[in-house]
Amino acid sequence: MLSWPPFYHGHFKRYITVFGTLFNDISIVRKGQNGKEKTVKVPLSFVQRDKVLERFRQNPTLKEAWNNSFPRMTFELGGSPVYNGQRKENSVNYQMKNLGNGKASMQFTPAPYDINMVLSVFSNYFEDGLQVVEQILPFFQPEYTVRAKEIPELDIDRDIHIVLNSVTMNDNVEGSFEEGRLIEWSLDFTVKGFFFGPLQTDKNLITRVDANTIFKWPKDGPEDFDVKVHLEGNPVTREITSQIIEK
Repeated sequence: MLSWPPFYHGHFKRYITVFGTLFNDISIVRKGQNGKEKTVKVPLSFVQRDKVLERFRQNPTLKEAWNNSFPRMTFELGGSPVYNGQRKENSVNYQMKNLGNGKASMQFTPAPYDINMVLSVFSNYFEDGLQVVEQILPFFQPEYTVRAKEIPELDIDRDIHIVLNSVTMNDNVEGSFEEGRLIEWSLDFTVKGFFFGPLQTDKNLITRVDANTIFKWPKDGPEDFDVKVHLEGNPVTREITSQIIEK
């Protein structure tokens, strides 16, 4: 059953990229001592939050380097994908692309899996974190939808639904609002993904069928008769035309 040649559609990589793209252009505004405003871009990286925390714990006293490092965001996979049978589509459905010369590529219905993603927002000033979070929350009510190409070979586009499950805040180091400290906001998301099986290529297309059939009338009706029917179909659009060629 699982004796297919190796295949890889890059679904995990695509979902990680789509998720990260949502948050890679966030900036905050700070006011200097002279009252002038300065825009600071918040960097984003795909890395485990524990590595950021460990770096902070190893050297929490370097205030200048500290101020230059935050705010920043990280995101990571929050756990193993979970199968979601409620989103399962009809297993016999398929999509097909005509390759010409009587050949086609075909792909059956994908398997629905929920992928947990965690976005962490780190700041050393309370208001910096508030600015970042407030630029995210309005777009998730609680779902945000992104259109992405999942199987380029078949031009399959699909809506990817990303749900915000929860938001929590944790103050990791004691200190006043004015003093440097590390504050973490954790935003938990679910990416409603799909995983496609192997792409079936070079499938032969049946575009014409000639059939003999017998029309039988009810009792006491006219005499039964044979008919030859010519059928032509498009397996991609699933349109069929018929023609009686002999009666």
